[in-house]
Amino acid sequence: MPKLFEECEKYLKRDEVAAVISNNIGVIFAELGDYKNAEKFFNQAIELAPDEVDYKEPQKNLEGLKK
Repeated sequence: MPKLFEECEKYLKRDEVAAVISNNIGVIFAELGDYKNAEKFFNQAIELAPDEVDYKEPQKNLEGLKK
């Protein structure tokens, strides 16, 4: 089963679509005032962003939560 999860993560990291979706869900939670879930999805977006893609939105949004 762990191998399956590794393969799923590789699949999700093949482009930035999963990261963008997770970031957008985080934005929705933040707008609703649910900062705990917003943080969870921003962190997930950071994890899912492919290494070769410079996708900074989740980090910016996460920093915005701390203000």
